[in-house]
Amino acid sequence: MFTSPSKAFNLASVHLANCFISNKELRENYRKIASESFAAENSAFVEPVLIAAYDKSEEWLDELNEYIEGNLEFFVDYVNCEIPDLEVRKPEGTYLVWVNFEKTGILKENIKEYLLKECKVAVNEGEFFGKEGAGFVRFNLACPRSSIKVVLEKLKEKFA
Repeated sequence: MFTSPSKAFNLASVHLANCFISNKELRENYRKIASESFAAENSAFVEPVLIAAYDKSEEWLDELNEYIEGNLEFFVDYVNCEIPDLEVRKPEGTYLVWVNFEKTGILKENIKEYLLKECKVAVNEGEFFGKEGAGFVRFNLACPRSSIKVVLEKLKEKFA
C-alpha cells in the first residue's frame, strides 16, 4: 500500500510517500530498487512534517474538506442552474471536477485555447487523460471560493 500526505496537506514539495509491504521478499526487492534509484532518501524536513500533518492537523484537514465540499456543491449547483449548455456532476472523493463542453459548439480540440483566450481561465483538457476525455475540461476546486465565483461568472458570460 502506498500513501502520501502530499495532496491532503499540500506537501508535494517535501517529496514524501509511505510504502507498506507486508511480504518480506517483495519489501526487500522494493528497498533495493528504491535505494539504487535514490528514491529512499529523505530530507531533514520529513519527520517534523509528518508529525505536524498526521498528529497535529486533523482539525485543519476536517475544516479544509468541509470547505472543499462546499466548493464542489457551489460549482455544480451554479453550472446546473445558470449554464445549462455545460454538463457537470459532483465528483466523489476528489476536488477535481470534469465539465462537458460538447453542447457549446466549440470544437473539442479548441476548448482549452478558447477558455484561456476568451474567458481567461486555465484548465486541463480532458483528452490529456485519455481519448474518452475529449470534450471535457477539468477544474481544480481546491481554492478560495471567490476564485471559483470569478470563473463561473466568466463561463456564464460566454456560455449561458
